[in-house]
Amino acid sequence: MTAAQPPSKETRICHNDDEFAKVRKKLGIEDDFLESWLDYSKLSAGGGKGGDALYASPDRRYMMKEVNGGDQKSLLAYAKDLCSHYLGGKTILCPVLIHFTEQTQDGKNYIVMSLILPVAGPYESLYDLKGCQDDKTLELEGAKIKEVHKRIWNCSMWCGSGNWSEARKIYYKGKKDAHDIKIKMAPTDANNFSEALSRDCKFFSNFNLMDYSLLIATKVVSKDEFDMSNTCTYKKTISLNLTHVFVTPVEDDNNSLRITYLGIIDYLQEWNASKRAANIIKCMEKNKPTIPPKAYAKRFERHFNDALVIKDKYEMALEKPTGDADDAVIDGGDGVDPGDIIDVTDIVDGGDIQINIEEPEEPAN
Repeated sequence: MTAAQPPSKETRICHNDDEFAKVRKKLGIEDDFLESWLDYSKLSAGGGKGGDALYASPDRRYMMKEVNGGDQKSLLAYAKDLCSHYLGGKTILCPVLIHFTEQTQDGKNYIVMSLILPVAGPYESLYDLKGCQDDKTLELEGAKIKEVHKRIWNCSMWCGSGNWSEARKIYYKGKKDAHDIKIKMAPTDANNFSEALSRDCKFFSNFNLMDYSLLIATKVVSKDEFDMSNTCTYKKTISLNLTHVFVTPVEDDNNSLRITYLGIIDYLQEWNASKRAANIIKCMEKNKPTIPPKAYAKRFERHFNDALVIKDKYEMALEKPTGDADDAVIDGGDGVDPGDIIDVTDIVDGGDIQINIEEPEEPAN
């Protein structure tokens, strides 16, 4: 009996790789970048509603994700347009680097994307944001926030917060805090962020995409250990990159920097029949996530522009740091051991994002 063929580049059927190869070339990524770390046995169910299997590379540069039917359809249809968007101007999208079907894994489909957080936690703060009642805090001051939903079958949850568990109260407060987030940026960074956000939202609207999120994480690091040279703040622009990094001072601490990592993820969801049905079913909900793409894009752009706190004092002195240039992207945090499995709450981390709570309408579950 012949042994099954092990996974390799010969067993992968790549889709639209002429287009994704242009993205890899722009980022200086070799075409065989998967071979040294890819291991399907490391895939583990991620967080969130989809629960798609995820696996981070040991150096935290890449994340492999199993692709569901809807995302597969969108990628096959829009790959050329998506890659042109990556390469054509300012963007804060987390880029897809390769899309393939693996024959040794029962024909499952996968993508490999950049990993927004090149450093491991704990983080000051970590948020998954849509600009609506689905916003949530994933981590705060190094503590993960447990999701405790108010489902329809949990009758006690609907009889007032007096019946809520402590975990539910923490989760609910985290949702309010996330929705009311204030993002500190220097004027140059804020202008670049707004331009990229506007361009990305126009792309989503044009291609009927919705349900995407902005992941934001912050982390305080030592000035002596962090090389600013590959950050958006240092370069004074935003462009295609493995991660988008902004730097602001830490008040009352001249020896530290606050690093903000951000990027738009989960942007392959088309507006389809199931989303239209959800929109109708949830017709009584305010500020719900399931709305048509043009309205979703408009709300998303408005919400995060309104969240910006722009001050000259957030400008950074841009002298060349003393750190090792070879560690430009990843410097400034603890790493992970080779082969570590992470779920979606490990993919983002947090920091000095100022929260301002005004008791909005009650978020969704």
